This record gives sequence, C-alpha cells and structure tokens, in this order.
Amino acid sequence: MTYISGLTDWAQQQREGWLCELYGKYDSITGTRHLSIFSAQSQLVTILTDALSGNISSSESAKRTNSLVTTCTDVDAGTLFMNFLGLHFSAAETLNDEVPLQRLVDYMVELASLPDAINNGTTAQIIEVIERGDSKEKRIEVGEVFELGDDGRLWRDLPGFGWNLTESFQGPEAYLDSGLSPAPPEEATVKWRSINIYIALLADSPRAQDIPVLSGLDRLGIKTLSMALEYSAETSIGRNVACHVPAAIQWLKIAGDLIESLCVSGMEHWCGGDLWEAEGGGVVCDEVRWRFWRARFAELGYNNEIMNAM
Repeated sequence: MTYISGLTDWAQQQREGWLCELYGKYDSITGTRHLSIFSAQSQLVTILTDALSGNISSSESAKRTNSLVTTCTDVDAGTLFMNFLGLHFSAAETLNDEVPLQRLVDYMVELASLPDAINNGTTAQIIEVIERGDSKEKRIEVGEVFELGDDGRLWRDLPGFGWNLTESFQGPEAYLDSGLSPAPPEEATVKWRSINIYIALLADSPRAQDIPVLSGLDRLGIKTLSMALEYSAETSIGRNVACHVPAAIQWLKIAGDLIESLCVSGMEHWCGGDLWEAEGGGVVCDEVRWRFWRARFAELGYNNEIMNAM
C-alpha cells in the first residue's frame, strides 16, 4: 500500500517541522531543536499515524486522544486540541488516498461522538477562549467539562474545526499563490484533490450527518464543481482548470448521488462562473446546472473519468 510510506514521511515532517519549531527543546551544543518523543504533540502524531495506517481502530484512536488531551499537564487542552486539528487537516491535505482519508473521517466522527471531555488532570487548567467575541482566560477546574467559550465543548462541538475547514477549502490557488512558499501546480493539484476526497467522504458518512459540525458538507461539492467547470481560461480560476478538475471528479465518484440530489431539489445557491452565466445560468443549483457540469467534463476531455466515477 503506497500510502504507508507517504504516511511515514508525513509524520516525520510534522515532528521535524512546525511542531519542532513551536515545542522542540533547543540544544545549545548542536544549535538545533528536537521534539521529544514523549511530548504531547509527538504522541498526537503517533496516535494519528497508528489510526491512519490501520494499526488501531478509529474508536481506540478517539479514546487515546481523549485520554491525552484531558490528562496532559504540560500543555492546556485548548492548545493541544488546536495542535490536533493542525495535524488532522495537514493529513487531509497530504495523503491523497481514499483508504487513510476514510480512516481520518472515521476517527473524527468517533472523537465528536465521545462524551464531554473532563479535566482529568491533577490541577486546574487556564485556557484562552473567545466569549461573546472577546478573548479571555478561563479556568477549568479538575472534574469540570472543557467548555471553550463561543467555540463550544470538547468533543461534540469540535471547537475550531469549522475555521480550519474554511482555511483549507480555498481552492488550489491558495497553494499556487502562497506568498511565502508557492506550490508547483502538481503539488497544488494533489493537495486540493486530497482535501476534497476527505470532505466528500465526510459528506457521504451517515454518522457524520448526526453531528452538527460535520453535517451538510455535500454543499461544498457545489463550490468545487463550480470552480472546476464554470470559468473560462481567461479568468484567474479558469486558467488553473487542470488543478481543479481532479478534485471535482472525486465528488462525483464519492458523493455524486448527493450532489445530484441537491441539484434536483433546486434549494442550493452558488454564484456561477462566466461560462455558466454566458449560458443564462444564475445562482440556483438545479438539474440544468448539473447537466452543464457533465457536459463540461466531456468538453474538457474527462468523459472516461466521469463514466468510471459514476
């Protein structure tokens, strides 16, 4: 299974990259930083790697994450959960394989299905939260539920999940035009395809639909399809059509029935691209728009891929 080697590389990059920069200990002799394998962040990487490789079940992964977050004394639960979300979405953007990404979905569903997280440590925790739009410190006593202000509770509300999802769902242009380190088209295509596989799998998960923060994500497929198929080559989005289409195909493969049902209902709206507007199309996602998308796939030379996906 080729994704296993990719998963190993990903885990190493997390430990030696941003986690080491933030939490690594400086060695004055070597002049480098090193993240201890015993650190809470390194343990999160281990849990994720074991879950995504299939070494442990999604249920066991969720239980281990809960145990780590609620008993850790080195870092507060809010910060550690933000670290977890950073790792989670990094994996969603990187793995580009349906097998580990399905495990990632199952892991998150199990985590959100756990009972409320309780401070099981030995001391109270001080956590920075947002309440009524203002930042403040909140004291969570031993035995109290981790209520993270406006963001809600661990685990049912998955505080910060929605914001991280929005940040990751900006299109391949977010990678291509990144000011610090622009990605080549091949890398941008892989990342955009991977995050769309993940979201489509979430949209197709019956259990996820019972969790408010994870439900109704099939609507994001409309954005992906619109960006891939409704813009001419003269536009900033249309010139990157080759980066967009592989992600759009995954929606038809994984959740095509859901997208078609949304269009049949005619209840969803999304601003169209210039090609769709030239056909007289508006913001409504209906059966006419669905047929337009199918025709555009064929026009772009992806008819065989679509036939195999559906």
